Amino acid sequence: MHSTGRTLRPMTVRRRQLLPLALLLVGCSANVSGTTRRADAPCEGRAGHGFELSLAINTGGAATPQKAAEAHSGKSGWRVQRKDSNGVTLVADHATRHAMQGSDKTWQVDSGTDC
Repeated sequence: MHSTGRTLRPMTVRRRQLLPLALLLVGCSANVSGTTRRADAPCEGRAGHGFELSLAINTGGAATPQKAAEAHSGKSGWRVQRKDSNGVTLVADHATRHAMQGSDKTWQVDSGTDC
C-alpha cells in the first residue's frame, strides 16, 4: 500500500446530518398499507396507509398545527378534530395528521393516515 503520510482520524458526524436520514428511515419503515380499523379514522373500511415518526428534535416546527399539517402533506384545509395530552388530531378530506407542540412552542407532525 502507498502511504500518503496523513494520519487518518475517525469520522465525526453531527446530529443534524443524521436527522434527515433518520426521519426518512423511520417514515419508510412505518408506512403500512392496509385497511384502517379505527372507527374514527377517515378511511372507513377503504384501503389506506398510515405512518408514525419518532422525532429526534422537538423544535423548529410550524407556528400552528394546521401549518405543520400543510407543510407535511402539501394540502390545505386542515381543521382540528380533537385534542389529546400529546397534541391535536387534524383532518382534511380523507386524511388525518397528529401534531405535537415542541419545547419551543412550534408544531410538528408525528403521525397520520391517508386514504
